[in-house]
Amino acid sequence: MAHFYDNLGSLLFKSSVQSQMTKIEQALLLPSNRDKMLAIGKIIGRKIPATDIFDNLNDYEKTFIYIDILEGEVTNGGFEQFFFNSSGAFSHEILEAYHRINADFTADIIYKAISLFPTLPVPKDLNIRRQVLLDNASITSLWDDLDHQFAKSDENITELLIDFIKRNISYFN
Repeated sequence: MAHFYDNLGSLLFKSSVQSQMTKIEQALLLPSNRDKMLAIGKIIGRKIPATDIFDNLNDYEKTFIYIDILEGEVTNGGFEQFFFNSSGAFSHEILEAYHRINADFTADIIYKAISLFPTLPVPKDLNIRRQVLLDNASITSLWDDLDHQFAKSDENITELLIDFIKRNISYFN
């Protein structure tokens, strides 16, 4: 009978500790990195009232979102898609986000992609940015090599981002 109470006490203690943890801390306990990233994305995403409105996020949470944006865009359609869509408005912030998590190899690829953009800094305005791209259609072929470098990179962005969150956990609420 004592064994039952020992296990019950352990479970109650564990439950008590978990209830004192933030949702981000709980997400970091999930078994796979994919699960961790999805859970953290949902938690931070609840603070975003509309597409591309990040005013409710602190710089640490924005770092997560900016990386998520680029990973989705470039993985699905390359740097051309990234710059052509609303995400391109955050080009320079995204570059900074990769530096913040110490993803230097990927940051170098992003820097090269930004450097190829005909107008610097990359315009925030979607219509202006699209017009620049349409007026300079040959630029898209220059991004192809960077798309391949991005896809072939051995840099583990997920691990670097999780480590960044762990190091700065007090800023994720």
